[in-house]
Amino acid sequence: MIFDTDQDDRNMAVLKLGEVVEVLPAEHKARVVFDDDDSIVSDPLPIVVFNSMENKDFHLPDIGEDVLCFFGSAGMEDGYIIGSIYAGEIEPPNNTTDVRMVKFADGSYFKFDRSGSIFEASIGTTKIELQKNQASVETSQLVSIKSAANVKIQGAAQVNIETPVLQLTVGGTTMKLTGSNATIASQDLTFTGNVSVTGNLDVSGTGTFNGPVTAPDFNS
Repeated sequence: MIFDTDQDDRNMAVLKLGEVVEVLPAEHKARVVFDDDDSIVSDPLPIVVFNSMENKDFHLPDIGEDVLCFFGSAGMEDGYIIGSIYAGEIEPPNNTTDVRMVKFADGSYFKFDRSGSIFEASIGTTKIELQKNQASVETSQLVSIKSAANVKIQGAAQVNIETPVLQLTVGGTTMKLTGSNATIASQDLTFTGNVSVTGNLDVSGTGTFNGPVTAPDFNS
């Protein structure tokens, strides 16, 4: 038994496999039961993390999770939870050597595949994929980009926007484009350069023309 009072046992560090029975988030500790030691329940055991000072990790096992524990010579009072293991019918979320992955109870996951340098993140219907030379974001609802300063979108070759309705609002000016028409609403609208119109042109209100204006020949 790991908590035997025999002097030889107390001077020897021990690794034991147990099952989590209580989680203490505020302390980042957990209690573990050891069925092969008469169902002894440990004191709250610290859970080993990568960092706990400037960089801080936070991850807790679930109740019922199998964990590997290290105990020093002081026995029950001198232990740590090193980590969890896959045991029984619990299967890992991936089965390849090139993937590092974290999967959560709600189905969300983060995954990096070093064989193709591909990072994936999935949260509900939102999926993000990053590769060496491209990135994609897919979701079933709203995509929002907000900045207190400037937002810059730049394409070295081309920028494509495909949507049933495109609306741009800049102050009091609104431009709305649909599949069959376009509307620009503004207090003042200025075109610089040549303007070509194919089809009918309806103009309401007064107009001022500078330069020569050629009217169509309605008699021909």
